[in-house]
Amino acid sequence: MSIAAAEWGPDKHPLDALLISGGDHRLILDPLTGANPYGCRPAPNPAIAAFGSSTASTISGHAYQAVLRLEQQLRRDYGNADGPRCAREAFDRMRAELIELFGLEQVGPDIVFTASGTDAHLLAAELVGSEGTGELTVVAPQSSETGSGVPTALGRRNFSALTARGARVDAGAPLAGAAEAQIHSIALRHPDGAARPTDLIDAEAEALVAAAATAGRRVLLVVADVTKTGIIAPSPACAKRLQESLPGQVQVLVDACQLRLSPESLRTYLRAGFLVAATGSKFLTGPAFSGALLVPKTLTQRLSRVAVSADLARYSGAAEWPAGWAAASALPQASNVGLLLRWEAALSELRRFRSVATAEVAEFFRQFAAAVQDRLADDPVFDPLPVAANPERGGIEQAWERTPTIFPLRIRHSAPRTFRAAFSMAECARVHALLRQDLSRELSNIDTGGLHVEFGQPVACGERDSVQTGALRVCASARLASQVILDDGGDPGWIIAQAMRAIDKAALIARGLSRGDL
Repeated sequence: MSIAAAEWGPDKHPLDALLISGGDHRLILDPLTGANPYGCRPAPNPAIAAFGSSTASTISGHAYQAVLRLEQQLRRDYGNADGPRCAREAFDRMRAELIELFGLEQVGPDIVFTASGTDAHLLAAELVGSEGTGELTVVAPQSSETGSGVPTALGRRNFSALTARGARVDAGAPLAGAAEAQIHSIALRHPDGAARPTDLIDAEAEALVAAAATAGRRVLLVVADVTKTGIIAPSPACAKRLQESLPGQVQVLVDACQLRLSPESLRTYLRAGFLVAATGSKFLTGPAFSGALLVPKTLTQRLSRVAVSADLARYSGAAEWPAGWAAASALPQASNVGLLLRWEAALSELRRFRSVATAEVAEFFRQFAAAVQDRLADDPVFDPLPVAANPERGGIEQAWERTPTIFPLRIRHSAPRTFRAAFSMAECARVHALLRQDLSRELSNIDTGGLHVEFGQPVACGERDSVQTGALRVCASARLASQVILDDGGDPGWIIAQAMRAIDKAALIARGLSRGDL
């Protein structure tokens, strides 16, 4: 089970238990499999074919060693000094390192560490909703593309029955003293799963924001960059135009929880005065539950004075906030050590990724994308989900950012026994679970069947044949790029070959399920 952050001490809990501490129900391990609901265990497994970074990844060996070093240091510090002060120093060091690695010195953001991306959305809505007058309206992309708990969090309500600090709460209940926000969801896909054009999404966002502003409401406009299936929407240009035309009434929050963007793009968002939610657990492949809210310096003077709901003490600790913020004054001093350790793992991946040349990164992602797209198009069991061309972010983008790194695929029944040809969400979930299992006895290809595969969990993507379909996701990540460039001499052949075997296993499982053999 999850361990509350406050329970940690110099002689308690092995490292693996600490890595799943300070989170909610999504970190609880299944007693039979030893894995969390994402299918990941807290210890490294180099045999995994790790292509699931749009959801969660198993920690790498070098990241695990970095975490072990920090955990040993914290044990020494906690034993010889004031524990909360040691934790604050560690979080401050991480703030400084994130700013340095992303080159954010000139834009100078404050950083609030959060247990997850959903927690970051909750804190953003609480800060914006508690500032000034006027009730809050939130305009955000559909939750199937961002996160099931995100609308609840943006509504300033408990999004789970268990918080990151181990508190039991009423899921869906509003935070104490918080006026529940009005939520408007914008569909990013048509009912059949096809991506909606950006101009239609922008027009809908503009109309919703204008109506709320006319009614005297304050607006939090959420831009997803990128979604679970690789979409950027509403466009950054539309968001910037709305925030500039309604100063003090519209605040933009960029949901960059995938963190599939360069330092240049991140700086562009912060210069525009946008809040940015990020995680180290998707593209960077740190363990699940390492979130952050980046606050541009144009907002820090205002937001640092905002008093927030006392219920945030169930989600956040003082050390996770920058020094001097009013919100931190009412929060507990006990530190979320699990969050510290998970961010250390993410930072170890980010250090490696930032050490490689962007041209080499771009070339690896180009070759990976070409190989995966060709393989998916070549097999009738797969139905690759098309993604519309994404809008410009408004700054100088790196070439690798324009190359897809998430490849959603629907699955067709190869021998349908009913009128349905498309796999349902439940059937896709079954494929996702079987990919992680040793099927060397069940599948015709013993070598491929034994491969332990991580793909992104199925995402709802419209109806086909009168059923709600799902799309699995094959993903490239910062870790894979670093491995190819730093460890494999720049040759992506082995990684691409492993990706092909992983896709082969998905195809074999799909055919087996269609025949009723699995």
